[in-house]
Amino acid sequence: SAIVAMLGCATKSIKLCLQDLGPLAFSLPTGLVACPGLSWPEDYLRAIGESIYKRGVHVHIVLSMPNSVPAHLSGKDASYGNGWTCEDAASEIIKRIKADYPEADEECLGGLVTLNLKMAYMHTTAGPADWKECDGKSGNHAKFFVIDDAAFY
Repeated sequence: SAIVAMLGCATKSIKLCLQDLGPLAFSLPTGLVACPGLSWPEDYLRAIGESIYKRGVHVHIVLSMPNSVPAHLSGKDASYGNGWTCEDAASEIIKRIKADYPEADEECLGGLVTLNLKMAYMHTTAGPADWKECDGKSGNHAKFFVIDDAAFY
């Protein structure tokens, strides 16, 4: 896809502002599980991982708070976060790098990820906003990609 091609061509930076990176999910006593038939976007994870590991690209990802629901709607009406945390998404990127580059030195990989992968949740601090009425779980409906501060989708 065009998005995967953009991610794969990055030489300096990847900036993503997304509703979520992980698939729709449900909670079990053992933790979050992807809904049947759904999975993490392996092609995105592979391109992001390669950009970090092979080219030292700086990756910044902003996601909705897990289980975000805007205003006073229910989760059935509008769910802007599938339940995955920033840590879950970062872990999937790291697992993809390890799978694609099994020769990767753990210490080197740890350094690269610490330096090059930054993840955060959408937050706001100015004026009245509906996120305050929803326990601070601000939703982000964006699917925004900026590559090398030059190409965007």
